[in-house]
Formats: sequence, C-alpha cells, structure tokens
Amino acid sequence: CERNHLLLNTSKTQEMVNDFQRNTPSHSLVNIQRADIEVMDTFKYLGVHLNSKLNWSNKTDARYKKAKATS
Repeated sequence: CERNHLLLNTSKTQEMVNDFQRNTPSHSLVNIQRADIEVMDTFKYLGVHLNSKLNWSNKTDARYKKAKATS
C-alpha cells in the first residue's frame, strides 16, 4: 500500500476464511499497518449475505425475516 501511495482504512477492513478441509488448523491473524484485521464468519457485501461455508443460509434467513415483517 505504501509503495503505491494507497491508504487502507483498517477499521472497516474484515477478513473471512474459507477453508473446506476437515481438520482445519488455526489461522494466523492478518496484520495491516500495525492493526489486526477482524475475522468474520458472516458479513454482508453489496447486498449479499456471505458466510465462511459459502452456502445461502444467511441469505435465505434474511429474506424470510424481511418477508415476515412485511406481511
């Protein structure tokens, strides 16, 4: 980032690990500009709910709750 004169807002940066191995070792924390990046299991990106298993359970749950609230 510094070499290309880019600024990264580490307070808004999140990490999600997608690892499909059965015996997953613990992953080391990512550190950018001396700030630890928060590890997330789920998050919303461009309106799509993503999770670390890459299935649609969070998206369908959100749609169900929204439909239930409007009925």
